[in-house]
Amino acid sequence: GKEHLNRNMEAPLCGIVFLEQGEDNKIEPLSNAEALGRLLGECRKIPFRSAMLKTAELCGKLLDRVPVYRLSCNISRDAVETVRKELLL
Repeated sequence: GKEHLNRNMEAPLCGIVFLEQGEDNKIEPLSNAEALGRLLGECRKIPFRSAMLKTAELCGKLLDRVPVYRLSCNISRDAVETVRKELLL
């Protein structure tokens, strides 16, 4: 940014976490079918069938390598610890 405080970095992707509001902090892995639906829902909507099929293919390859979770959480610090424990960070 204009403040020159940020820098480009690389890091391994150890998981994808979809957030939901909840009263308690709970994390659970998603099935591949549910994870694919969630991932595709976050992708840019592409009007061409061939491009959408390629997007689905790439998401499928990602799911073969990276676990996907649903985190139901409140705004407490414990929510962060819940994710850390599950992802072993």
